[in-house]
Parts: sequence; C-alpha cells; structure tokens
Amino acid sequence: MGPRCVVVNTTTCSEDWIVTLLLDGQPRSDRNRHSLIVKTKYFNARVDLHQYDHTELPDPTELDGTEALLLFCQGTKESFSLAEKVWRRTKEVSPSVCLCIVESTKETAEKDDEMSRSQIVAWCLDNQFELIECDEVAEEEDFDDKVGKDRILEAIKSHTWSNMEMLDTSKSDKDADGSSAKVEENLNSFEALFSELASMKERASNLPPAERKAYAEQIAVAFFSAMGGDEDDLDDEEFNDV
Repeated sequence: MGPRCVVVNTTTCSEDWIVTLLLDGQPRSDRNRHSLIVKTKYFNARVDLHQYDHTELPDPTELDGTEALLLFCQGTKESFSLAEKVWRRTKEVSPSVCLCIVESTKETAEKDDEMSRSQIVAWCLDNQFELIECDEVAEEEDFDDKVGKDRILEAIKSHTWSNMEMLDTSKSDKDADGSSAKVEENLNSFEALFSELASMKERASNLPPAERKAYAEQIAVAFFSAMGGDEDDLDDEEFNDV
C-alpha cells in the first residue's frame, strides 16, 4: 500500500476540481480512487488519491497511510461539524499535510449557521490545518509566495512522500548558470524540506533499521540537492553514520 492523499468534501458542491487540479492531466479512474504521480525536480512519488463527498465519510481503516488530508469546506457550522468528524477519524495517523480549503470567507457571519473568517482561522489553528482561501490573491511584494489554488499544488509537491524516488539532478545542476533565480529555487526547496523535518524523523523512528537507513539516505540526498550540491560528490561511505 502506497501513501495516500485523501480529499474529503464537507460541502454541497463538487470536489472534482481539486482532484483535477492535483492530477494535472493524468488519467482519472472510473471510481473515486486515482493513481497520482507527484513530480518535482528532485523526486517522483506514486500516491493513492482518494476522494469522498459529504454523503460518505471515510472509515478509519480507509485512512491508514494517509500523509495528506485535504478538507474542502464552506463557511457553515454544518460543514465544519463534518470536518471535525473527519479529523477525529484521521488525526491518529498524523498526516503531515493538512489543508482546509474554502472558496472564500466572510469577515462577519451574516446568518446563524455561518462562520466568520476568524472562527474558521481559529478552527484551523486548534486542529493544525493550513487555511487555503481559493479567492486569495498574492500581494505584489509577495509574488513568490503561492496562495489560493496554487498553494494546494505547492503543499503536495513540497511534502516528502515516504515512497519518493530521488531523481538524478547532477546534469541539470552542472548546466545551471548560477543565477540568483537558481539560488532562490534551491533555498525554497531547502526551506520546504526543513519544514517537514519533524514529521520525517517521526516516520523514520517507526521503520525497521534497514528501511530507516535507506529512508535517511533519501532525505540526506534531498537536502544536499536542495542546497545546490552535486550528487556525483556523494558516495556510500558518507552515509555509514546516518
């Protein structure tokens, strides 16, 4: 069983657009389970993508191996009540990526069954979710920061999936012109990896010794590449103490 990315819809709208966004042209299955290939400059990972609508919440047994949980919500108490049920079923597997996706928020709740933006933010903070507002527009001075739907893709690609396969980046690194854009790209990759360090250590602690060493080697290579290192400079002896 591969790692899972689970999309749960707690709204009355369709969640298909999230699946389409993640697959990015990759074939869909006839059912609600798809094979997602996460592709980055440094690694590829095959992920089981599961989707559920508000009428069928996943059973706890279907959440084993979940590394990313995407809740599609709307600003109503009913929607977040369903989100709470899903999270109670999921938090035991400790997914590293937890996103709460909403189309938009309101500064003030206009009806009794609505939630204000501050209430939604409070729920996300209490449950350690990142709030994604699809209608958010990046500020001009923060044009490098992904927001809205672009942030969904960035979060999935920044995660260090447990079955990731490292790519040979030595040729592209040798051909790089050393521009500031290249340096910034490496820095962003390093920061994304560093933000996952705690979850990586927790995942490694649950692996058998041989698998833990192999996983540690993958992480070491990922960090080395993110800092602009050349994999040709690495050899097996450097990992003996990992």
